[in-house]
Amino acid sequence: MGESRLGTYIVQHRYRVDSGERDRFWRVMATLRAHQLDLGVAAFEVWQDANEPALIVETVSYDSWSHCRMLEKRPVPPPVQEAIDEFGRLVVGGWDGIDSHAWDPCEF
Repeated sequence: MGESRLGTYIVQHRYRVDSGERDRFWRVMATLRAHQLDLGVAAFEVWQDANEPALIVETVSYDSWSHCRMLEKRPVPPPVQEAIDEFGRLVVGGWDGIDSHAWDPCEF
């Protein structure tokens, strides 16, 4: 398996956020990012398309697939669950509006 500064297992989410909800979205995202970093993810980055700011790409990096699974099993504090629920309401199309992919680094 290849190596990356980001970790050896990456999950990427692509979605859209209504422009009228962007300020609220960024506040919610700050809560979610802080929680992920507290859990111990290798990296957590959020990008917006330079030409279409409503398009968001979120990348969460883990040390391994098993690290990802382990963190998913940890209990979610009530304030973070509230942020997760709000996030689902802010994404255009709700949870169905999120396109997710998992990536492994390549060796070359």
